[in-house]
Amino acid sequence: MDGSTGACCTRWADLLADATGTRVVDDVSSADLVVWVGPVSADLVLACRRGSAATPERGAKLAVPTLWFGDAGASAAYAEPRAGAEPRAGASNEERASAESGASALLTGPGIADTRALHLGVNPSALAALVGANAAFPAGVDT
Repeated sequence: MDGSTGACCTRWADLLADATGTRVVDDVSSADLVVWVGPVSADLVLACRRGSAATPERGAKLAVPTLWFGDAGASAAYAEPRAGAEPRAGASNEERASAESGASALLTGPGIADTRALHLGVNPSALAALVGANAAFPAGVDT
């Protein structure tokens, strides 16, 4: 259920399982809902169940870490990732490690005041794996 080990993550896994009516499993390929705490890799995406054209609901739902969401001006390091970019003040070591390899986007449009920046703990190879996993729409991995 998560990308880390330890008592803290076990407690979170148990709380999420209780809240969502799911169960904690050791094998990602058998999970309906994958809540991943660490940076998401291509291997993780490829291990997720995809369903089929006839039963797309059997595909896993993958929740990925949001490292930053907020004012685009205050998050320039995430809005436009570049070599040597500094993550936001107070970022964890994991956030810092993902700052250059994660995925960033600027969001605008109906329902979004001004422009917002979003930075996910998903590296480019994981995004490519997600595109591949979802190539046979409606089957795939929901995120």
